[in-house]
Amino acid sequence: MAALLDVARRTAKAADEKIAQPNLGRGQVGGGVHRAQDVVCRHLGVERADEPGKAVLANARVDLVFGEIHNPSMSDDSNTGDPKTAYEIAMERLRREDAAAGVEEREVSKEQKAEIAEIRRVYAAKAAEAEILYKSKLMSVFEPEERAKIEQGHRRDLERIKEDEERKLTKLRG
Repeated sequence: MAALLDVARRTAKAADEKIAQPNLGRGQVGGGVHRAQDVVCRHLGVERADEPGKAVLANARVDLVFGEIHNPSMSDDSNTGDPKTAYEIAMERLRREDAAAGVEEREVSKEQKAEIAEIRRVYAAKAAEAEILYKSKLMSVFEPEERAKIEQGHRRDLERIKEDEERKLTKLRG
């Protein structure tokens, strides 16, 4: 039947089909494609602090003074030239406020850390158990009033567990 209707099994080639070519030619484009993309030239804010500075002026002494004035990370008195995160800035501010209020910072011993971790593990297990019991009760109840009572009881249980955990942690730390 296909021979009678002259139906081809594949698409026919277009008579005026052109193959796309790059605008600059194959050799010109190929040379610039595989270069490094992470290079930033002459941008001190982006360059790492431990990179050696490039000479700007002819005199090395003047260049050193210029670098220390304009790039504080090059001077010896700063510990690191890395920018601080928002967390680090907030922690510094809180430490200053604590020092002004007279609160002293105490180190936690390894034994205390172990006890704190154990308390948190125990109360996380209690919260997980309460969650499982809550979900099992909720699956067996279909009335909205009863479900609301169960939900309220679950919230109360979780609050009690959290308060007990905080009380034990405060007692351990204090």
